[in-house]
Amino acid sequence: MKNKSTKMFKNFTYLLSFFLKYGKSFFIFIIFTCLFTPLFTVLDIYLLKFSIASINNPLYKVIIGVSLILGLMLFINVISNIIEIYLGEKLIVKIRSNINKEIFDKISVTDFKYFDDNLFYDNYSWTVNQLVNQSHAAARFIWNIISSLVTIISLVILMISMDWIVILFSIMSVIIATILSSKITKLHYNKNNESILYNRGHGYINRLYYLKDYASVIKTTEASAILNKKFDENTDELVKVANKYRVKLTILGILEFLNTYIFMGCTIIYLCYRIQKNQGIGIDDFAALIVSATTLKNQLTNFLKIIPNFQNISLYGERIYNFFNTISEIENSNNTKQINELPFSVEIKNLKFKYKDAYVLKNINISIKNGQKVAIVGENGAGKTTITNLLLRLYDPEEGTISINDFPLKSLDLNKYRNNIGVAFQKSVSFSLTVRENMKFYNDKITDEEINEIFELVGFDKVMKKGEFTLDSYLTKEFNKDGLELSGGELQLFSICRLFTKKFGLLILDEPSASLDPIVEYNLNNLILNEIKNTTMILISHRLSNVRKCDKIFFISDGEVLECGTHDELMNKNGKYCEMFNKQAENYR
Repeated sequence: MKNKSTKMFKNFTYLLSFFLKYGKSFFIFIIFTCLFTPLFTVLDIYLLKFSIASINNPLYKVIIGVSLILGLMLFINVISNIIEIYLGEKLIVKIRSNINKEIFDKISVTDFKYFDDNLFYDNYSWTVNQLVNQSHAAARFIWNIISSLVTIISLVILMISMDWIVILFSIMSVIIATILSSKITKLHYNKNNESILYNRGHGYINRLYYLKDYASVIKTTEASAILNKKFDENTDELVKVANKYRVKLTILGILEFLNTYIFMGCTIIYLCYRIQKNQGIGIDDFAALIVSATTLKNQLTNFLKIIPNFQNISLYGERIYNFFNTISEIENSNNTKQINELPFSVEIKNLKFKYKDAYVLKNINISIKNGQKVAIVGENGAGKTTITNLLLRLYDPEEGTISINDFPLKSLDLNKYRNNIGVAFQKSVSFSLTVRENMKFYNDKITDEEINEIFELVGFDKVMKKGEFTLDSYLTKEFNKDGLELSGGELQLFSICRLFTKKFGLLILDEPSASLDPIVEYNLNNLILNEIKNTTMILISHRLSNVRKCDKIFFISDGEVLECGTHDELMNKNGKYCEMFNKQAENYR
């Protein structure tokens, strides 16, 4: 029990730490306003009691008394609004924004392997949806405790002066309400937990319908019917989850209302009895006690929800804590070795790598000298892209070594190393930023003139003219309704433009022009080979005509280097490379 309580406290304080990190001053200001709440509540009740008791008093006395009470209440309300709304609205937006960026920062240093882990994605989804709200909830929890505690003490003192027995009615009703609320909170948590997978499925299908990349497939195939069926299946599962809890939640909800009505009825009947028996209770006391009893009940209910609320926040905090404490050995490595000599040499020795218990690469040996242009080719699924991921150190091999300029890859400063590698992937993506901002990923000091020169060199200037857009134009419509949607080929052309923005130690081109027509692709590959000199380059391509001019070609089959040599050497071997080259050549005869 002690360990469980310690764990809950740890999770709660962990969530609260996010809010305090960015809003400590605001947190303290709100604590100050929490002390106003009890005073406002007591004044509100006293105003009612004073008004009824002063019905037969001279009007000027009523005006003076009411004005003083209302003036004090107005002052309290103004101060509270200045802190909570005028200052708070702006500060809360900034606090919540900064907390959100904590998620971005964590994801950016999370090892790539976790993106294949369903449990990690569950915790990630949970964190994205809950961190900001639950961190804010932890702060509100502290504020509510202070406010409720001081209000309860003030009300008890006020009610004792009139009739202490009414306090007992409030306490009994609160005990029942707390038990019911605890059960309801736990049921809602379990229901939400069981719904995560199906809600994520709904979210995925929702996204597919507004993503342009999927629109053509949805419109021209039966994909829509299949997705609708899957959506309905997911809905059925959500209904099953709802059905599992709806009876209990309905009954508990009815009992909550019943408890409130019984409390109110007993309080009214008791006070009417005292008035009828002339036991020192006036109409002003009757009204004040009714309001006081209801307010005390609500405050006690909120206060006694400390445990279930604390547990609830703690449960959210546990999964968020697990997300942020995911251990990333690669991204968080503290190696400081930097390579200043460009271009890179690459040495891969006896490399093995497995994915989900199946070896994708087996005993890979590849040697690339400084400035060499090499190609890695082979059938789909042979392991070509996996080699790229290992060179970028998105993964570490199971066995074997990778050396860069004779230094073990694992010993290098990862950020500095990656900053010296230019990459163009087959599936190019555009960020919803301006064209200029998209071109500064590798070199934020590049000028507009240099960007335009690169566009002209690569041929992207024709795309710019055709689309009538400028460097200030946005790509995609996420942030701008006039944003540009580039085709797959145009995106690949644009991503290749980035490779001309600085000098790299290593260039990796993983099917970067597969969406372009063969002639444009051929000319573009020649341009890269001719223009990007003194740079080590690895070209991965399924079109063997693109790799003929490379200094060396590695043919990968079933996770192993089957053949190695120049184009002419491999053709003379009359092996697998020759067979594949001839088959592809037949398509152009």
